[in-house]
Amino acid sequence: METVAVMKIVAAGAAFFTAAIAVPEVAGAAKRAVMLERASDVAGANAGMWARLVRNGIPPATSMAHRLMAFPVVAEYCRGLSMLASRRGLRADDARIGGVMLVAAALMLCVGWACFGSLLFGLMAACCLIIGAGLIARHIREREAEAMRESVPDILHAMSACFHSGYSLLQSFEYIAQEVDGPMGRLFKRAASDLSTGLSASDALKRMREESSLSELAFVIAALDIQHQTGGSLQKVIDSARDSIEGELALERSLRVQTAQARLSMRIVTIMPFVLIGIFSLVSPEFLAPFFGSLVGIGVLVLALGMQVAGVVLVRRLLDVGEV
Repeated sequence: METVAVMKIVAAGAAFFTAAIAVPEVAGAAKRAVMLERASDVAGANAGMWARLVRNGIPPATSMAHRLMAFPVVAEYCRGLSMLASRRGLRADDARIGGVMLVAAALMLCVGWACFGSLLFGLMAACCLIIGAGLIARHIREREAEAMRESVPDILHAMSACFHSGYSLLQSFEYIAQEVDGPMGRLFKRAASDLSTGLSASDALKRMREESSLSELAFVIAALDIQHQTGGSLQKVIDSARDSIEGELALERSLRVQTAQARLSMRIVTIMPFVLIGIFSLVSPEFLAPFFGSLVGIGVLVLALGMQVAGVVLVRRLLDVGEV
């Protein structure tokens, strides 16, 4: 009992120490964000604290996240969260949102340790937070990419009708932006805005190709760029591209249906070990003690973690259908 009491006191002290470091930084970041908003009048009056925090970051944690981004896995993770935040209307930098996640994980660790008296539970709670955020961001990006791909044939049909009616490139983009909702509508709206503000067609199409990241649309954008420079009719090219893309989308739908259960299993297997370890650390605090009692136990634990990571990575690569 005395050991448990000492552990709870140490956990509470660690939580207080972490909060003492993080809270002033968060408050300072929010204060700087408010001052910048008042000076530049860029952000809306209803911008929440979360938006300001993500936009400005927490300087010490941002520096740490920037160093960790030297590892490709960490860089991809932060890039995914940043893309998700930007698609939700939040201006986010990869390192800044990574720093926010580091602070959130540290607070989760300390809160779990202080509330349940188990450092292992706090560590597993922090791991679940980081892994869960990554899985949610990946799932949302997959859904958005799927919706964007499904809208490409309709966009090509509208584009073909616009060119057949004698519309210019700007008029075609404005029409598509009005008819299409979601990310694709915003993409064409930005391209139309670039053209209307004096940007050349080649530069506007280049920017559009960089922002779309869809192979199905990249070919059409390249064809539009070539047609703008050399002239000629694009209707046959667009019609053939639409037929080809419709066939690819039908194949992708079939593959997604056949791999849906495996994808769900992959997500569960990724996060479930950390959940179970966290629960077991509360039910039986000494259940991991045999692994740390000898070098063989430590080797077995490291081997199990390595096999877990390798299996998740291998299954994820096998299940990837196209690029997100």
